[in-house]
Amino acid sequence: MKVKAFGTELTSNFTATDGLNVVVVVPTTKVRVRAVDGFGLPRSWPVELIGVAKGNGTIGPVEVLGNGTYTARVLAFGRWFNSTFFAVPGKVQNVSVVVPTALLTVRAVDGFGRQRDWPVEVVGVSRGSGVVGPVEVLAGTYTARVSALGAVFNKTVEVRPGENATAAVQVPTALLSAAVVDGFGSRRDWPLEIRGVAGGRGSVGPVEVLGGRRYVVAAAAFGKNFTEVVDLAPGANATVVVRVPTAKVAAKVVDSFGRQRDWPVEIVGVASGRGGVEPVEVLAGRYVARASAFGREFAVELAAEPGKVAEAVVQVPTAVLNIVVLDDDKKPLDRYVEYVAVGGNSSSKPPRELELLAGRYTIRARDLGKETSSEVELGPGEVKTVELIIPGTAGFDVGGTRVTYSTAAALVAVALAAVAGVVALALRRRRRQAK
Repeated sequence: MKVKAFGTELTSNFTATDGLNVVVVVPTTKVRVRAVDGFGLPRSWPVELIGVAKGNGTIGPVEVLGNGTYTARVLAFGRWFNSTFFAVPGKVQNVSVVVPTALLTVRAVDGFGRQRDWPVEVVGVSRGSGVVGPVEVLAGTYTARVSALGAVFNKTVEVRPGENATAAVQVPTALLSAAVVDGFGSRRDWPLEIRGVAGGRGSVGPVEVLGGRRYVVAAAAFGKNFTEVVDLAPGANATVVVRVPTAKVAAKVVDSFGRQRDWPVEIVGVASGRGGVEPVEVLAGRYVARASAFGREFAVELAAEPGKVAEAVVQVPTAVLNIVVLDDDKKPLDRYVEYVAVGGNSSSKPPRELELLAGRYTIRARDLGKETSSEVELGPGEVKTVELIIPGTAGFDVGGTRVTYSTAAALVAVALAAVAGVVALALRRRRRQAK
């Protein structure tokens, strides 16, 4: 006997007898198919018992022939997921097709572990700002990506079925501040920059930068650039101080007696004045201080060290000369001096406290028509008095006039000669009269 069911012929052999009832048993079973995710939860994805029925989320129970193999499948995430099973007659079978899903959350964090509002994505899945998810994904390997500070940072994430996974993509940031100070440690308002990052005057930051990199901090002062280099680790909060090696220089001009004088003085290329130059800020280094006096220049070097005040003392090698003009009896002839000349100076009176540069000089004097000269050597800081004796000037003063002894002798000789002549003449006259 043949029976056709579910597209299949079933045959049963028997021996005919009177009153025989023949029953052909069709070995059926009932099957219920459902779609579940990686957490075991039913889902409404398209589901199919191949060759039997289709539905959304669940099928059945549907009756099928037993003693056969069937395939149930679910369409999710653009893919088919299959489950093959053997149908046992006389049972109601529940078949679950598991789609191996998981949940994935990705956050963008900085070098200090703080969540940040940077663009973040699970590549090929979803995008967001600061955080993505939780999003449902198939179990597998994914790339989480964050874009920040002009760079892209990736992290590979392995997700297992039924897992609620969280991944943090860390952007290795750090904080960097900069300041500029002078050689004395004082903050200054000079131009300053973290190259390629930010700039300002006096100070910059704190600014957020990528760690694990080298940065150059530069300051500009006195027409030059001064730099510091820093290697910054992720999560660091660093301050870089650029020190401009400044100093202060001053100068004064003194004579050999240590007295400050009102002569022109300068720190070459820096500043000038009379008698002195007040402290001026300069870069550390070597400088020349120069003074002018008596038609000549005098200079000294000074070394300016960072953070110190250096003063240059320019000493002009002076001396003081006193000149006394005397006659042969060493009596003063000041009132009769015609001139006294020394070192380019000439006067009608013998000089007192005459300041000269140290050195050798010739002194010349003229008095009562007579001249004399003398050599003198003056050392720095020396005070010297020179007596000039003019020969042939000894005598006596008559009514404000000097009569030298030689002049007086000549006058006496003339007078005596005149008297002698008168006496001789008188004697001759007397002799004539006696005859």
